[in-house]
Amino acid sequence: MMLSDDKVSHLSHIVLSGMKTRKLVKLIAGEPEIRKRIKTIITAHLNVCEEVDTIVRKKLKSMKKGLIEGTQEWDILYRKFFDEEGAKRGGI
Repeated sequence: MMLSDDKVSHLSHIVLSGMKTRKLVKLIAGEPEIRKRIKTIITAHLNVCEEVDTIVRKKLKSMKKGLIEGTQEWDILYRKFFDEEGAKRGGI
């Protein structure tokens, strides 16, 4: 699922604020640069998730069982295949 640039920007503000509040980081760069890096990471993660979703949906569609999206079996296999494909990419 892709998010708008505004939503990703908002998330980057929330993440940075949380990290500062919890004193998880010591800032060695300006906040705009850090938010930009956070946005890059979020966007990259979402892109990988989209790629994995496409692969998993193709795999499910090619199964001879004729699985119907939304059924319990489809959901279980989707999660299983998604986790497997995510693990191949270092974990999602």
